[in-house]
Amino acid sequence: MDIGSQEWDTGRDGPWVSKTDVVQYTRCPYKVFLSHQESIPYEDFLKPELRNFLFSGGIELETEIVEQALSEEGLTIAESVEDTHSQDGLVRVLSPVRNHELGIVGMPDMLVVEDGAVVPIEVKNHSQVKPTDWIELAFYWRLLEPVQKGRVGQPKGYVTLSNRHRIPLGLYDGHFVEVDQLIHQVRRTKLDGAHPKLVEECDYCVFRDDHLPLIHRAQDVSLVSQVGPRRRGFLGELGVDTISQLAEADSEELHGKWLENGRPDPGLTQLREMQAHAKALLTNESQIVGRGPVPELGNALLLDLEYFPDLIFVAGVLVIENGKEIALHQEFADSSQDEKAILLSLTDLLKSFASYHIVTWNGIGADIPTLSKAWSRLQLPRSDLKDMRQRHVDLFHIVRQNIRLPITSLGLKEVADYFGFERVHADASSLLIPFKYSEFLATGTSTLKQEILDHNADDLHSLLLAWSRLRDLYVSSK
Repeated sequence: MDIGSQEWDTGRDGPWVSKTDVVQYTRCPYKVFLSHQESIPYEDFLKPELRNFLFSGGIELETEIVEQALSEEGLTIAESVEDTHSQDGLVRVLSPVRNHELGIVGMPDMLVVEDGAVVPIEVKNHSQVKPTDWIELAFYWRLLEPVQKGRVGQPKGYVTLSNRHRIPLGLYDGHFVEVDQLIHQVRRTKLDGAHPKLVEECDYCVFRDDHLPLIHRAQDVSLVSQVGPRRRGFLGELGVDTISQLAEADSEELHGKWLENGRPDPGLTQLREMQAHAKALLTNESQIVGRGPVPELGNALLLDLEYFPDLIFVAGVLVIENGKEIALHQEFADSSQDEKAILLSLTDLLKSFASYHIVTWNGIGADIPTLSKAWSRLQLPRSDLKDMRQRHVDLFHIVRQNIRLPITSLGLKEVADYFGFERVHADASSLLIPFKYSEFLATGTSTLKQEILDHNADDLHSLLLAWSRLRDLYVSSK
C-alpha cells in the first residue's frame, strides 16, 4: 500500500526502513546490518526455543485483542489506509504501508481516527509501557503523515498492554527527533555496516558464540560493565574504543572531558570502577574496587524464586550451617491457585531458622520486590515480609560495589561458570522457565516440573559456590 507524492528509489535514495528495523537497531545495530546483507529474518536471530515461546505468545495476544475489538468495539477492515477517514471507530489495515516520501514501511496493529488524525494503536505483550513503545508510535505517526488531513491536534498513539489496558501516549518533538535519527542511522548501517558490540540481546542470540570472539579480539569497550550504548558512543567520540584505551586513560583527564561536554554521569568514582573492570578483562585478574567485605559463610538460608510478574510458582531454599549445605527445600505450585500455600510454607521455613541470614543473588532487584507484590496481592502479614527484608543479604550488590571479575556479566550463571560450577541442566535458560511452567500447567507433564525444580536447585547450589569463591577472593586480597 503506497502513500506519498513521490516514488522512493532505493538505488538513489537508499534501502527501505521498517519499524522493526528501527526497534532492532536500538537493541543491536550489527543485527540490522546482518539481516539486510544476509537476508536473515530478525526472528532467526533468537534461540529457537525462546523464539517459539515469544512469537506464539505475542501472536496469541494480538489475536485475542483484535477479536475482542471486532466483537465489542466495532473494529472494521479497511482496504487502504487512505480509506480510514471514512471509517468510524477502530480500523485494521491488512497490508504494509509504504511511505514513499520517507522510504519507511510498517503496519500498525490497529488505527483509530480522532480529531482528523489517523492514530496508531500497537498491541504489546508486556505489562508496562517501555521506551521503545514511544519510538514505535512516533515511527507510525511519521509513516502516516501523507494521509493526515487538515489540522490535527497533538500527535499521539496508543499501546494495548498484556493486561488489556489501552494507554494513550503523547508524542512530542523529542520523540520525532529521535525516530528521524534512528531511521537515518538504520539506513546508513544497512549500507555501510556495523561492528559487533556486546549488548543485552547477545544473551538471546543464536550467533552469540560466533560474535563474542570478534568482540573480544577487538577489545571493544562494550565488554566493560557499566558501559551501555550511550556511554560507549561518547567514549568513542573521545577516542576511547577499546578496553586497553579505557584501562590506560588518565581518569581525571577523561572525566574532565566528560564534564566539558555537559555529561555529569558517570562520576569520577564510577569511571575508575569502569577502568578497573577493563583492567580485569585485560589481565584476567579480579580487581577490588571497594572496601565492603564479602561476608563469611556461616548459618544462612539461600533463597531463589521462579515467577511470573503476577505469580510465584517455585520457592527454593538451601539451608547452610557453618558454611555447609544441610538441606534443600523447594515449594512448587502445581496450579496457579497454590501460590499462597507455597509462600506460607516458605514463611514457616524462614521462621524456623529465625537467626539465619537470607542470602540472594540480586534479591534487591528481583526476589524482594516480587515477594512484596505477592504479599500485597495475597494480603499476607506484612510483619513476615519486614522480617525477610531485615535478614536479607544481597550477594550480587556486595560484589557489584566491591569487586570486578574478568568476565563481562555479573549474572549468577556467568559468575558461577567463571568459578567452575557445573549445572545439572546446562542448557536450561532462566528466560525459558516461566514458559516451561506455562506448558506444565497446560499439560501436567512431570518432566517439565522436574526441569524447573532442577534449574532452581542449580541456581541455589551455584549461589553457594559463588559465595564461597568470592569470600576466598576477598580474604586473599586483604
